[in-house]
Amino acid sequence: MTTTTHGDLRRLAAALAALAVTLAGAALASPAGAATSDAGHRLSRSAPRDTSPDPASLPLPDAGRRGTLVIHKHASPLVSDTPGDGAELTPGLDESTAIDGVEFTVAPVPGIVLTTTAGWEAGAKLTIEEALNRVQSQQASGAPVASSTRNGRAATFDDLDLGVYVVQETTTPLGVVAADPFLVFLPMTNPEGTGWLYEVHAYPKNDTVLVTKTVDDSRAFVLGDEVVWTITADIPKSGLLDDGYTITDVLSENLAYVTAEVQLGTQTLGQNDCEVSHDEDTGKVTVAFTPSGIDKLNTDKLNEGTSDLQVTVKITTRVERSGEIGNSAGLDIVTATTTRGAHVDSGEVETKWGGFLLVKSDQNGNLLKGAQFNVAATQEDALNGVFLLGSAVTTDEDGSASIDGLRYSDYGNGVPLGAAPTEPTSEPTESAAPVERLYWLVETTAPSGYSLLAEPVPVKVTGQVGDGAPIEVVNVLKPHLPLTGGAGAVALTVAGVVVLVSSGGVLARRRRQSAQA
Repeated sequence: MTTTTHGDLRRLAAALAALAVTLAGAALASPAGAATSDAGHRLSRSAPRDTSPDPASLPLPDAGRRGTLVIHKHASPLVSDTPGDGAELTPGLDESTAIDGVEFTVAPVPGIVLTTTAGWEAGAKLTIEEALNRVQSQQASGAPVASSTRNGRAATFDDLDLGVYVVQETTTPLGVVAADPFLVFLPMTNPEGTGWLYEVHAYPKNDTVLVTKTVDDSRAFVLGDEVVWTITADIPKSGLLDDGYTITDVLSENLAYVTAEVQLGTQTLGQNDCEVSHDEDTGKVTVAFTPSGIDKLNTDKLNEGTSDLQVTVKITTRVERSGEIGNSAGLDIVTATTTRGAHVDSGEVETKWGGFLLVKSDQNGNLLKGAQFNVAATQEDALNGVFLLGSAVTTDEDGSASIDGLRYSDYGNGVPLGAAPTEPTSEPTESAAPVERLYWLVETTAPSGYSLLAEPVPVKVTGQVGDGAPIEVVNVLKPHLPLTGGAGAVALTVAGVVVLVSSGGVLARRRRQSAQA
């Protein structure tokens, strides 16, 4: 039997320690991260595995994380079955049009903590009305932050506290229906249900509705003539109209309301479909669709967005006073998806009316009183004595007279007009190729001792009476012919009397002589 002594144990321990030192030295001499095989090949050492979990994949929200909200605005619904789960959408984005210039404002709703079960239960019960009230009453808890869509990019809000936010669309470009306020939760459970989204993407319900307004004053020459305003409004196609589709137009005080006609496509609508009213005090014309009319707008074809039908309102007015008369129309709608309603304005259009000042003088520069003038729409009318003014205007002591109430020569149908033709025509210049309109000034009564103008004078109206230089009209004196009542005529008369008297004496003497014989 072999006996192990304490000395043997000490020698064994020393040998093991020496072996450990040798192995350690060999390891330090090898390149870091590599080992050598028996065949001499270098083997790659795998990187140390990070066993810490991704915070977004954790089943519980991370109270230390910050949130990001990205709001997209597009001209049409992206896809009909959009889940709205906070994830970024990729299908359909390239097929829609991003809308620039839409401003969103987000504000935190106080009192809800989404890192607790109680917070989520409170958030699930929260209504948009209650959220808005909380935000308005406790604004100090977090000031609203604004961001806008621009250059095709979404509105982004970074570095947000976790919680519930109210989103409001505060500014929209012309023709875009603002979305209703809505709530956003940061974070949100990811679509897989396995973790949390700390970057949430929102796609509010969108629709573009255009309202345009045009003016037709092509047959209007003088105050009292009629001007027609046409309002054309789209019908929302992303949802059924609820109980509101109203077109309004506040007329200028320079206009008098005559009548209004409403059409859906080519179909004329009556009072059963829309109620037309005019407030004489404010000038506001209102076209409010009735339930029957809204039913016509809510046809399946229109709701599916496959129809191009529009609502047209033609308002006929009478021009009462001069001025640059303009206004815009508005459309107010309420849909099932826009419960607070939406308002869209048209651009402003104008019809412009004014006049001019004329000064009458003679060839020596003397100002002439008592000349009377009228105005014709065409040269032919001027030659035929067909005038626009009900009565002629008369020059006063300083030789001046004002002619007012004519439509501008260089502005018609709401747009600037081109230059008038060099050769005047017998037709008004409101033809298919809009050009400046010329008016024709005719002297109907000349001052005493002066001749009438032999030709009508073409004039342009480009502003109000007194704007710019007056139109100068020069008269010439009447020519003087010899008069039968002059000095020569008197001498002839006297000689004639003498001849008659002498002849009478001779006849008398002859009669006496005959009697005596």
